[in-house]
Amino acid sequence: MGRHSHCDEGEGGGMKTFKIYTQWVGYSVVEVEAESPTHAQELVESGDYDTDNAKHTGYGLDYGYDHEQTIEVREVEADG
Repeated sequence: MGRHSHCDEGEGGGMKTFKIYTQWVGYSVVEVEAESPTHAQELVESGDYDTDNAKHTGYGLDYGYDHEQTIEVREVEADG
């Protein structure tokens, strides 16, 4: 991540931390061991699988983030 000349909002106040929430059109590929296709689908839909066996667009698959857009920006509050 680099610095950008247009990032001069709040000058003099120091750096702050923000969470950027994005959404995109994509898909994942999950490998599971199951007794049938229906059982496999149920495991994935319930989240009952090893996430190490999942790959997602933009993170592991070579398709990137299609139509990615920012949907929310929140400042992270410093702990007390």
